[in-house]
Amino acid sequence: MAIRFKGTNIIFALVVLLILGLLFWPTKPAKGPVKTSAPKTVVDERPAVPALLAQRYKAIAGTVDLSNIRKDIDVLASYPSRMVGYPGCEQAADYVERRFREIGLEDVHTEDFRVTVPIDQGSRIDIDGHSFPIYALWPNLVRTSHLPPEGMEVHVIDGGSGRLPDFDGKPVKGSAALVDFNSGTEWLNAPRLGARVLLFVEPKSTMRGEG
Repeated sequence: MAIRFKGTNIIFALVVLLILGLLFWPTKPAKGPVKTSAPKTVVDERPAVPALLAQRYKAIAGTVDLSNIRKDIDVLASYPSRMVGYPGCEQAADYVERRFREIGLEDVHTEDFRVTVPIDQGSRIDIDGHSFPIYALWPNLVRTSHLPPEGMEVHVIDGGSGRLPDFDGKPVKGSAALVDFNSGTEWLNAPRLGARVLLFVEPKSTMRGEG
């Protein structure tokens, strides 16, 4: 058995050497004309769009009026908060339904359903005889912004962008910090320093990440 096993290893080694020799054996270029073949044409297997459907698409696309689209956007954007449960939501829904009917859509109907949403009943801040409306932010999960029914009296400080240098020399503890809305996570410095209330200044523009 041992001799046969050894012989098998030798035969296997010879076969491997033969294969390697064939792979790396130098070859001479073939003489005579070299035959070439034309590249294969790639056939697009996607189904062709029927001519009637293509014509219909072009006809519909040709009726799109950008000025009407801009008008609809401007009207919807002019409404107050369009969050469910607020007047702006009802106004937007009525406008969309009316526009659907105006452009000739058929079988237009609405369905009512109940949904749980936080409702801001409205708050204000009074400073030196002047009153300004304030609004609660969207709840942090189930934690809603709240004030005691009788309100509260606090000292207001300007927290700027919310950076630590913006609070230097100011009585932060127990006060209401006025901070720019577009402050990233810097606003967290106010409660860390003991601010009791956080008021964000409404920006002219913002992005979703700030909310």
